[in-house]
Amino acid sequence: MSQPIVQSFTGDRTNASTTSSTVINNITYPTGIVAGDLLFLVVSADAAPTLNGVPGTWTALGPWTNGTTTRLYAQYVVASGGETGTFTGLSWSVAAFGNYGFYRISNFNPLWPPEYELVPTTGTSTTPNPPSVTATWPLSAILGIAFYSQDDSRSTAVSGPSGWVVDYQGVSGPGSAGATGNAFGIAHLGENATGTTSPGVFTTSRSDTWVCMTFIIRGLELYTITETLLMSDASPVPNGVKVIALEADAVINANPGDTLIVRAADLVAGGAGLISLTVYSATDKLLIIDPESVSMAGETLATLPITPTPV
Repeated sequence: MSQPIVQSFTGDRTNASTTSSTVINNITYPTGIVAGDLLFLVVSADAAPTLNGVPGTWTALGPWTNGTTTRLYAQYVVASGGETGTFTGLSWSVAAFGNYGFYRISNFNPLWPPEYELVPTTGTSTTPNPPSVTATWPLSAILGIAFYSQDDSRSTAVSGPSGWVVDYQGVSGPGSAGATGNAFGIAHLGENATGTTSPGVFTTSRSDTWVCMTFIIRGLELYTITETLLMSDASPVPNGVKVIALEADAVINANPGDTLIVRAADLVAGGAGLISLTVYSATDKLLIIDPESVSMAGETLATLPITPTPV
């Protein structure tokens, strides 16, 4: 198993001004974006504005809200490559204070979208407590991302969840008594999943209303071929030959000359023909693009009927 990796991150106010505004003009892309990276953006706000202008190519999630005082949104996309500078186009439906956290993530599993707890946690305290989330996929290496929005521009950071990397805790607003504003924190942790991810609490300097959410992002599964399996083109699976069961989204490290037999086990519903494998050799050549056609470096070694088999 191989964990998703946070390659770079940016976080700040959504608007550099200390005056509430519908304008969101201060979000900066993380550095070094290349094609295939996962871009994951979270924005927070005081009050409960609608977030407008999310690009159509992005998946938008939320809002998660505590009453009319504080709100969160998330959105993500697989990068086309070269995104840089200011992220433009977003705006609030009404004037608001806000913050953001923006991740560039590599080594994630592109066939499994980020998962999150459907019900946010809410409260009024100095300890915003993100929800636990249980993966629906088979256990694998994951990246957890937990975050909160709090209705207080004077509520400064104290600490994040124990063992997690706090990427940003900041405030947006005038910071004066009785004034509106927004406090926001976001943290991540790479781990080998045991089923459920439970971040633990952030701690802030002031008690106020908050809302929290937790996401998990699945890593790649890496398999190494340890045996040479001999068979001829279009032959049935011979007796005594080890059959390697793989998930449909596996990425395999293979050696030129190895022969791979794939059994459709633990696969998504839908049966053969709807499943795709991506397999790379040491020279990064594409080896398998269709589970019913097993090939190595462009040369077909075997063609097998693939039938989903319960495990």
